[in-house]
Amino acid sequence: MRSRRAAKHADVVLIEAMAAGTAVVASALDGYRNVATDGVDSILVEPGDPAALADALRSIVHDRMLLDRLRDAGMQRADQFAMTSLADRYVEIYHALVARRAITG
Repeated sequence: MRSRRAAKHADVVLIEAMAAGTAVVASALDGYRNVATDGVDSILVEPGDPAALADALRSIVHDRMLLDRLRDAGMQRADQFAMTSLADRYVEIYHALVARRAITG
């Protein structure tokens, strides 16, 4: 059994793969579902289903358009986790909170 810390950071592996332009095929673990969307930027299969995993891998090997679509969408998704994107989002949240406090006193 993996440690809680390893499980907590498992989704980082998917983000790094997406950022590197790799089409993601993975088990539909909770942490992965928080990062990847099946059929949009990845193919997620039920854990413990090797036939589904094999089918998913075959599909990206034999369907170049699917491979390219997953790679492109994955890179866009990974950009949302880039430090500059996260920092911009924190600044937006901060300004919204400051504005709300100014209104409510």
